[in-house]
Amino acid sequence: MNNRNFRKSIIMILVIPFFSAVFFISWNGLEVSNGTVTRLHANYQGKTDVLQITPGGNGYNDMILIYNLREYSGQRITIEVSMEIWLDSPTKIVWQINNDDWPLIAGDYGRTFEAKRWHTIRGSSTVSIGQNKMLFLSSAQFGNTSAYIVGFSVKVNGQVISKKPETDSGASIDWDKKPWVDPAAQTTSLKGGTVLNPPHGGPNGLPGSPYNYEIFDYGGPNTVNNKMIWYGPNAGGGGAFKVEWSGYILARLGFFWGNGGVYTQYKNIYVDYNFTRSANNTAPSGGFIGVYGWSRNPSAAKPVERLIEFYIVDDWFTNAAPGPQQIFQTYTKTQIREKGETLNSDLGPYTERGNNITFGEELGSFEVDGAVYKLYRGTRVKEGCIDYPPDYLGTFTQLFSVRQNRRTSGTISVTEHFKAWSKYIELGNLFEVKFKVESMNFTSTQRNGFLDLSYLYLSQETNRRNIQTGTEPVDAGRR
Repeated sequence: MNNRNFRKSIIMILVIPFFSAVFFISWNGLEVSNGTVTRLHANYQGKTDVLQITPGGNGYNDMILIYNLREYSGQRITIEVSMEIWLDSPTKIVWQINNDDWPLIAGDYGRTFEAKRWHTIRGSSTVSIGQNKMLFLSSAQFGNTSAYIVGFSVKVNGQVISKKPETDSGASIDWDKKPWVDPAAQTTSLKGGTVLNPPHGGPNGLPGSPYNYEIFDYGGPNTVNNKMIWYGPNAGGGGAFKVEWSGYILARLGFFWGNGGVYTQYKNIYVDYNFTRSANNTAPSGGFIGVYGWSRNPSAAKPVERLIEFYIVDDWFTNAAPGPQQIFQTYTKTQIREKGETLNSDLGPYTERGNNITFGEELGSFEVDGAVYKLYRGTRVKEGCIDYPPDYLGTFTQLFSVRQNRRTSGTISVTEHFKAWSKYIELGNLFEVKFKVESMNFTSTQRNGFLDLSYLYLSQETNRRNIQTGTEPVDAGRR
């Protein structure tokens, strides 16, 4: 919409009396139109205290977010707006004042801001304020996409006058006040849902959710029936999803930070879940179910420790719990040379049998969430990963915590595993923490299978839950 048509649409506002108690929900100075759906997230896309807005089309005409300027009526002021914003879909961003000349304060009429990344929006102007005027984010330019905002502030004559929202008009997430739900009791099968796209790749945001998802497979005829279905933000804890497959698939959903912080920055991370699944033979090459993610430690002395892939395995598609045979990777000496690496201790611990090199070691074990988990460390040599463009093949460390008695429901105290691994390696900065389903089928035959979550809830809690003592890892050599 051009500026002229935009002004015409806004003129309708002038005939409507301004009654904030009727038309607006107030947030300590920043106001939100009743038509806008709002939610406050403790964490989203690497940011904390994030305000989600989704224009509902029934608000105060073309205003989404408003800052009332009545106290400056008749004054000439310099006003500045700044914020960071993440968009679910490409759109324009325009902050204006409804003066007669409709001055632009921040944003751009002519630019469409791309989706799936953070943008810094900042601008200022010196303007004369008329009677009962407002600074506002325009829905006429914005459209109906969901957006996520942090660091919003307004300055008048150099003084900050806006405050961070402290309450929420919608379903705010307050991790420490949300009543705990026993995941073992959440057995009701969910219906409907949204098939998630694209069929390959990520990370991808989810509307109305603090979570992010990603799907990966190798393509080919065996994967034609692969599918991931999300039940929505208001069902099954907000994270529940279903995965169907006919070949290899890795599907995950949870927190995504990208260039995040160290794990202690995210308080105590928990994953509560409940699922049913198909039999082991539907994943004939094995597979892991549990928590998955990546971290980066660019200052590590050994290059192999600068990128870490981690697994917390609570269930698996084999008869016995995964151990060295399923976790450790074996290469020939020729393969290592062809991959451009030199075989030495800088690649991590390994054993040598003739021409074969197997990377990995059992670190130890620890007890948490009612079971013993064995800890393993391995190395992948020039394999697929999140870094090293353009081919995204790198040499990196793998960490595993494998539960010794499988289960299909419960709580994973993720931060306790981070503490255990940190005894042996520095994790660095988190990229993601997600609940993951990986079904492996490297045969030439399709095997149809599924995993269906009736409940999935990931949280970051200030207070550590009631975790039993004895979570300190015991080294493998001392058992």
